Amino acid sequence: MNIYYVMKYSFLVVVIGLTQACSLNIPIDNPDISETPYNPGDNTRAIQLNLIDSFDENHQIAQGHLKINFLHEKEALKASPFIIESLKKEIASRKLPIEYSSSAENTIEMQKFEILNHRVSGFSPMVTISIIKAVLTTPNGKKNLSAMIKRGKVPVWSMSEVNEPCYNQPVELLIKELAAKINREIIGYSLDDSQVRTLVNKIDAEAETNKLSYFYVYELGFSNNTTAIEPLKIFAKHKGDYIRMAAMSSLGILGVEGYLGDLIATYKSANLWQDRGMALKAIGDIGNDDAVNFLMQERTRWEGQTSDEAKWNTLIIDLYL
Repeated sequence: MNIYYVMKYSFLVVVIGLTQACSLNIPIDNPDISETPYNPGDNTRAIQLNLIDSFDENHQIAQGHLKINFLHEKEALKASPFIIESLKKEIASRKLPIEYSSSAENTIEMQKFEILNHRVSGFSPMVTISIIKAVLTTPNGKKNLSAMIKRGKVPVWSMSEVNEPCYNQPVELLIKELAAKINREIIGYSLDDSQVRTLVNKIDAEAETNKLSYFYVYELGFSNNTTAIEPLKIFAKHKGDYIRMAAMSSLGILGVEGYLGDLIATYKSANLWQDRGMALKAIGDIGNDDAVNFLMQERTRWEGQTSDEAKWNTLIIDLYL
């Protein structure tokens, strides 16, 4: 086929996809579970946990000016059962000693699961900001357990091209991050040093050729092992967007308080919003007094502003305050 007609056809498909984007049906798959269980160490005592559904009956997953209908197994996606069942499967895959009981003193209250959809034109990417927020209550108090994933993809031939990178992959990472944070707060299992080194070597070897190598970077953040910190600091300067963002997020997940100044500097000076936004998310995850004070200042700064950046930053900040 003549290249002119290929380009012309591609253009028409994109334009048609854009016009249809006012009402898209997006299927959400069951998230893939982790293949590597944590190492238990000396702690094998079962912990009871109560997963509480606090979603409003009319909870809307799709946010933004694009009309998106999310489907799961050919029916309308219901946030609560989808999140809770997916989380249980991920917890089981990690071999965490958790038992579920409605009378447990440790509770996870599911509060928010949203996917913000944004697209400017047929030549711009479909951008999604996927978020989840839960509140963990233990005898020691309450703590927000939140996650945010930003992705983008320009569809060329069909709008279905965005399904995997913009929806399924982020949702999978949200579930895995929430499970990792539950482990960190009430269990304390981790990957061992050799597993961390294997992940670092895979990233070094595949970052240039494997589009999904950023999943390995997130796995370093989920490892609950401080051995991952120094490699993550290097990956946080990587030229690959998703490697870099995953590394910043992972440093926050690991609670690296000494990296707070670097994250604030990135948030203030990075050229791309995705870097500024992910730095803001990592600041929230670190969550010490300095981090919280910074988030509060930024919340005041953006209050009442209507730009996309103001909306997106406020969305992230509200996950932690």
